Order: sequence, then C-alpha cells, then structure tokens
Amino acid sequence: MVDDSKDFVLGDLSARLRELMDLLRIKNVKTLAEKSGVPYRTLQSYLLGNATPTATTLYKISAAFDVNLNWLIRGEGKPFAADNSTNLMLPAVFIDRLRKDLNNVPYAKLEEIPFFSKIPNVLKGSETLSRVEIIQLAKTLNQPVEEYLSLANFFPKIFEVAIHNSKLADLLRSTDIFSAEELDHVLDTISVVLEGYVAKKEKERKHNNN
Repeated sequence: MVDDSKDFVLGDLSARLRELMDLLRIKNVKTLAEKSGVPYRTLQSYLLGNATPTATTLYKISAAFDVNLNWLIRGEGKPFAADNSTNLMLPAVFIDRLRKDLNNVPYAKLEEIPFFSKIPNVLKGSETLSRVEIIQLAKTLNQPVEEYLSLANFFPKIFEVAIHNSKLADLLRSTDIFSAEELDHVLDTISVVLEGYVAKKEKERKHNNN
C-alpha cells in the first residue's frame, strides 16, 4: 500500500517519470495524461518537481502502464512489473544511420562511449538505448543531437511547434556546453514550458472565437 505521508524526493520522481516516458516512447505530457488518466496540469507539476503525488495518482500511472509501483515511488527494482522495457526497440532508420556513422569512427573513439558493450546488440535490434544514451552517442560521434533524437523517435513532438525559432535551434545545436544528462533535462524542461504555452494559446484562441 502506498503511504500518502511518505516524504518524496520530488526531483527523483520527476526523473523517473521522464525515464518512463522515454521507455514508453511518449513524447509529451499531453499523451502521458491521456494514456494514464492523470490530469495534464497534475503531471506537469510532477515533472517540474512542484508537487507531491497522491497514492491515487501513483496507482493510476502504475495500472496504466504496468509499472512497478516500488520503482515509481522509491526507484527500487525494474521499471515494469513484467519487465517489458527491453521490447521497445529503436527504429530501423536510426540503426541504419548509426551503423553508417560508426564505420567512420576510430575504435579508440568508440571506447569512449560508456555503454559501448551495448552497441552490437543495438545494431542487431535486440537492445535499446535511453534518451540520455542517444544524446551521449551523438555527442561522442560528433553528430547533430537533434537528428539522432529525431531518428530514434525521442525528439519531443512539441518541438515541432517551435523548432523554426532561431534561438531554440541555436540552443539545441550548442550542445557542447551541456552534458548528456543536462541536455536531457533541458529538453524536458523546455517541452513542459512549450506545452503550457501552446495550451494557453489554444485556450485563448477558443475563448476569442466564442
């Protein structure tokens, strides 16, 4: 049973929710809300680390995606009760691009990849990578991070609304100033902000049309 009085570390919960979205290939908070039955604004506040979840909310998320509740609350065990996370393979178009890019990289450079031992299985389609690992891979191979994220189906869909903004594009292409983990967090933060902005504009548009 989940204890409502438990002291949650909000940043840890936020990170696990983002990891869950990565594993399920859910690109935005709106989709997570629709699939889980948890209100959009509630999930948005969790992802920003601004609110503590109730037991009811945690049960909804757990039931919707067969998530290990102990992992969701405390980060213990595997994310999925049925351990189905490894069934989510990377798209063939990404694997083809990765295979091509690897052919042009010296072996010594490949050894700099922390998860280098996973690459053969990734190329065979029997193992996947997280979004942080995709970012790290792109940086190590000197490839555009946004291209790798897009090909791997990890690029937040909400960015399609704002990708033509020159300042945002410059931010995404100036990734040398961020570690892979920092850039992953930046993507999530910008996604949440953009979704809130788009939802606000849509609400204003509907109000003005009435």
